Amino acid sequence: MSEEKYPFSIEPLGTTTLCIRHNREPIGFVSLLHYKETNQGEIVGLYIDPSFRRKGFAKRLIYGILDAARKEGLEEVKMTIAQDNEGANSFIEGTKFGFQKYNNWVLRL
Repeated sequence: MSEEKYPFSIEPLGTTTLCIRHNREPIGFVSLLHYKETNQGEIVGLYIDPSFRRKGFAKRLIYGILDAARKEGLEEVKMTIAQDNEGANSFIEGTKFGFQKYNNWVLRL
């Protein structure tokens, strides 16, 4: 394939990953990609061990990652959740983070 016909590039993205621990054991994480050229970010992973869900740990991680996004100068954070993921959609809808639903969840910082 010619690069002229199919121009593309592979570039590193800035990322931030936070881990939450209980008794030194990881029980969850959240990851954010930074798209510096547009001052946007995307939450690409959020996980809490099932035995620790519904205890506020995911909320703590989201607050932490949004704080990191602001410190990085990002102006918007996107989060895509499958429509059939009722638990995750209910979580985002029920929080006070300020995400707005378009085709995905978006928060303008």
